Amino acid sequence: MKKIEIIQCWKSGRLNSMVYVKENKIFKIVEKKENYNRPFNYDKETAEELGDREWFDETKSIFTDTIVISHKNKCYQFINNEECNASAAFIDYYKRLINEYNSIV
Repeated sequence: MKKIEIIQCWKSGRLNSMVYVKENKIFKIVEKKENYNRPFNYDKETAEELGDREWFDETKSIFTDTIVISHKNKCYQFINNEECNASAAFIDYYKRLINEYNSIV
């Protein structure tokens, strides 16, 4: 089994993706997404200059955990521990991820 970790960061959040591969096939994806309350460079001074009463505070981040499991050619998606139907957009994303992985291997 292989684990590939992808970390993406931007001003308003970050995404940690862990892709698990067994027998050259992706069988599990775990994503932890963090959305910040304000951009990370939006400090108290900037907020006050702009008349805002809120600035970046990591404790106010909103977290979303997504787990996707591929089993017997079916795709199962869990968001914050609740199973949900994988949307067409998510299935397309999953297929793109598989194709990108296969092009690297």
